[in-house]
Amino acid sequence: MEARLPLEPGSLVIRRLSLRDFRNYRDRVFYLRPGFTYISGPNAVGKTNLLEAIFYLTALRSPRRARDQDLVRLGTGGFRLEGEFHGTGGAMRVEVCYRVQEGKRIVVDGVARRPSEYVGRANAVFFAPDDLLLIKGSPAGRRDFLDGLLTRLYPLFGRWQNTYQRALAQRNAALKRGQAGAVEMWEEQMALPAARVVLARVKALRRLAARLSLYLGDITDGREELSLSYRASLRTLDIADAAETLAGKFAVAWKQDRAKDLASGITAVGPHRDDYAFILDGQDGRQFASQGQQRTIILSLKLAELDFIADVRRERPILLLDDVLSELDASRREYLLRTLSGTTQTIMSGTEPPEAVGGGQIAFSCIRLGE
Repeated sequence: MEARLPLEPGSLVIRRLSLRDFRNYRDRVFYLRPGFTYISGPNAVGKTNLLEAIFYLTALRSPRRARDQDLVRLGTGGFRLEGEFHGTGGAMRVEVCYRVQEGKRIVVDGVARRPSEYVGRANAVFFAPDDLLLIKGSPAGRRDFLDGLLTRLYPLFGRWQNTYQRALAQRNAALKRGQAGAVEMWEEQMALPAARVVLARVKALRRLAARLSLYLGDITDGREELSLSYRASLRTLDIADAAETLAGKFAVAWKQDRAKDLASGITAVGPHRDDYAFILDGQDGRQFASQGQQRTIILSLKLAELDFIADVRRERPILLLDDVLSELDASRREYLLRTLSGTTQTIMSGTEPPEAVGGGQIAFSCIRLGE
């Protein structure tokens, strides 16, 4: 069924996608429409890889935490992706070439760009069944989700994070060598970026939580309430602190813990040890959310992520749904499609036949793979 529903102004759209030696694709071009697109076909024909390529063109990384070299088609030395985007700033052509021996090269409208100059100009949200692990999985996965979002939207956040991580690695190395003087020196380098990373995370969680709560209340008819709680390793954290004040608190904590950290060889306090929790009706979702409640929380979170990006960038991002519809019951599926209709270019994958998608209530384009 051909998509005829126009999108509201301010929505990003990818019109053309070219893949060469990316995953299982040798050389393929796809033309995409605004609105809903459904990619159908059996397993292992490249549906997820196609969505991954679109996300990579926006974020310069895989949403599946794969290394760039893992994305190269077997027997080749690199890959090339090209996308034509249309958004509030007009048309934009993006080309990413990666060579195993040389790294990646980004060209935007014919001009070579550094990653920091490009990331954030086009945005997409990737939603896969594995996202359920955000609730019950490791703290590292939750930090990666939030930090990845902030890095794409705020270039300064990426710099703070990189500065902190480099200094942290040096402090840990000094701890293992028993060099107390070097440990203290690296603490001075870590304190301010650590404070800025934490405060940015807390602020972002507040904005996400406000939208997330509205969506979850809508889906459950107000029967459930949800909040996000930041769990800091720094016991004296006050989210009202200025960055300089919080940096001072980190410096005090690291000084107090120095002997213990020298004994263990690791830094026990800092943004790299922080976490956050999904609090459902006053209880930690990790212990108490059912499978159905987890799906509702993550569905609400992804819609909140769309809104967050749209608020910051003044442009609605593309939504990529990797075999998600089959994970949702009829009511959640209907809610998702109704909410997105006319507002967001949504590219979905699945093994269900096209006629089973949307219950005949939405118009969509279809790409069939493996035929």
